[in-house]
Amino acid sequence: MKNNTETRERLINISKDGRGADNFRISLPAKWLRDMGISYDKRKVKIVYDSSEKKIIIEKI
Repeated sequence: MKNNTETRERLINISKDGRGADNFRISLPAKWLRDMGISYDKRKVKIVYDSSEKKIIIEKI
């Protein structure tokens, strides 16, 4: 693991919407998002799911 890598364990919040569909949410540390330059005005991200590695990657657009 690189020296500039930080790891946290989180629980995924699961709930159902009004139609019975499942919703999955994860809270991300504000420190990480601020470091990525994400703010109220600049909050668009690209989310990539790599099914072979079973990883989700979040990138700022």
